[in-house]
Amino acid sequence: MCQIQVLLYIYFPKSISILNIVVYLFSKEGDYEIEPTVSSYIIWDLPNTINSKYNKYGIYATKVDGTGKYKFQNIPVGEYTVFVKSKETTSGQAFKDKKGYVSQIQNMVSDVLNEENAKKLGENVGYHKCTAATIEIIKNQETLFSYDFGITYI
Repeated sequence: MCQIQVLLYIYFPKSISILNIVVYLFSKEGDYEIEPTVSSYIIWDLPNTINSKYNKYGIYATKVDGTGKYKFQNIPVGEYTVFVKSKETTSGQAFKDKKGYVSQIQNMVSDVLNEENAKKLGENVGYHKCTAATIEIIKNQETLFSYDFGITYI
């Protein structure tokens, strides 16, 4: 696999804080069946811990900086699920059906995380907003992904 630099940016309205937003890349080619299970749902808030323990399984994490940008470097080429969660916005759907919302999050990542890790990621998101999409990392090309979380529910 070729190691390349990939830059991904995300922009948020100035009305919300952007410091509690974490962006994950989950390789579609990773071996999620053998990845270790996170010890607690809180681990998903710690990008350095995720990177030190899970990069070899195709799982990467970073936080958005104060200007709304984030960057991953040295990511192998391939197809990824990009997953972004904002602890600064809440989802109306979560307040109406919390169990269903967590289940929906689990389904968003079920093809790239083992069942227990997907469950703990859903628990970590809680009542907050998140999004997921498929992106392709191509050799020697910058890959851009942005998302607007819109107005918070509460």
